[in-house]
Amino acid sequence: MNIEWLQTFVETVRTSSITKAATNLHLTQPAVSMQLQNLERALDSELLIRSNKGVQMTDAGRVLFSYAQSFITLADNLRQDLDNLKNDTREVLSIGTCSPIGQYALPCALYMFKQKYPQVGVRVQNMTTAEVVERLRDHSIDLGFIEGGIDKPGLHEKVILQSDLVAIVPPDEGDGVQSAGAKDLAATPLILATDHCALGSLADLSMTMQPAIEMDGLEAVKSAVASGHGFSVVPYFTVKKELYSGMLKKADVAGLDQQCTYSAVWRQAETSSPALDYFIHFLQENGHEVFC
Repeated sequence: MNIEWLQTFVETVRTSSITKAATNLHLTQPAVSMQLQNLERALDSELLIRSNKGVQMTDAGRVLFSYAQSFITLADNLRQDLDNLKNDTREVLSIGTCSPIGQYALPCALYMFKQKYPQVGVRVQNMTTAEVVERLRDHSIDLGFIEGGIDKPGLHEKVILQSDLVAIVPPDEGDGVQSAGAKDLAATPLILATDHCALGSLADLSMTMQPAIEMDGLEAVKSAVASGHGFSVVPYFTVKKELYSGMLKKADVAGLDQQCTYSAVWRQAETSSPALDYFIHFLQENGHEVFC
């Protein structure tokens, strides 16, 4: 499978437009369309649906998207490691991140960071918040992104994003579900991503149900909800494209007014790597605006 095809697929999904993807990738529209067709043939699956609202993923497309960014990151890491061997450079930033930030917010920030600091290589690994803290402490990573805050000796913290929680339901649900109380959804199967801040927020609503399904990743959760298997509560920034395209609907749940907070964390130390110093300066200079 061609990595360039995957990059084209991810950019098309990110922009919801073949035209915009072509512009961003400096390709012609026919070239983008051809790469997408080649990818669909290679996987023997329809990945995208074109409509007047833009480009939308099929179920197969959503499965691929959940893997594609990891493949691209691994390929970038491989190229960077090989370049490091050739150039004997040590400017590599190792990042551990919770899945929502890693999948939906961090790619934009890394793109802008690399525009300013092209000499710095970046490795990104998705993991739980607890694993991020553990990996920081054993020096396996340089920088972490976590859900919530942290009060641990020896670690710096900077809030980088706050996002409202929203309840999402299948697109074919009736209009009556658009305004609901917690009890109205109590009989509906609940689908959540593992180790997610929505669990605590639902407890605050006194929702007595147990999650019907816990899934490893928000893309799987969104796909299950879109297919009519239940409802979920997710941070708005992870689902805004699906709400705009009509793939999912938002249910206004009385009392659901919490937010998920995400923070960057790194070790307090007398000395740190140049790559980490560059990124901290980048965060302080640009703030939350770089996280799309």
